[in-house]
Amino acid sequence: MKLLESFLLATPYLFLKKIPYLWVLVVAFYVWPPIISGILLTIIALGLLMMKGQDWAWTRYTRREFARDAASVYVTHVRARASYRARNGFLLLIVSAALGWLLAGQLDFSAAHWTLLIAGLMALYKDALLFGAGLTVILTEQGLSLRYVPGHVDYRILIRFNEIRAVKPMKFMRDEKISVLSPLRTPQHGLLITPRNRNGFSATLSDFFLVVEDEAEFIKRLPFGLVEETQ
Repeated sequence: MKLLESFLLATPYLFLKKIPYLWVLVVAFYVWPPIISGILLTIIALGLLMMKGQDWAWTRYTRREFARDAASVYVTHVRARASYRARNGFLLLIVSAALGWLLAGQLDFSAAHWTLLIAGLMALYKDALLFGAGLTVILTEQGLSLRYVPGHVDYRILIRFNEIRAVKPMKFMRDEKISVLSPLRTPQHGLLITPRNRNGFSATLSDFFLVVEDEAEFIKRLPFGLVEETQ
């Protein structure tokens, strides 16, 4: 399992995001023998499975390398609201159908084929934009482990508690100096996490605004004195 974990984490997410382009060939070759489309669909499914598997691999890596007691690790997958995802999915179908109707006859594609092509490609390639960025938040007794997928690359972050100056619950206020780790670009509420080092947590990450699934449960699991009470 460790070999599979290493393989998944070593595979660039950017490479996996190229695989959905095969959807164009699936629709384009629909008149070919079914085995062609079947092979292409299998490759797409494998790519999607590997994207999902990277999250599984990162969680396993965190449990092994960043936690003394794997059983006490708190894992949460933060997602956009179901109503938000459903609304955007419905709008995607409506827009794709309208474009399919307008493009009917082009390249010998029917309206239905254009609709499938546009809707499938957008859903596979622009999933973060349409349905929210992927965010996995893991708490261990040593610190915070994050995997954030806002688009075509994924960011993996490990922060020890002694690197954090404060965690402050607050309403979201846009600030170009503060990174936002959230399924949505403009969340309503979350946690402002500030570094103890004035140079930031790393060369690319300083203060950041983190959205979690259950804020009260997350705060309860933090070390005493780390949470800064709101005024």
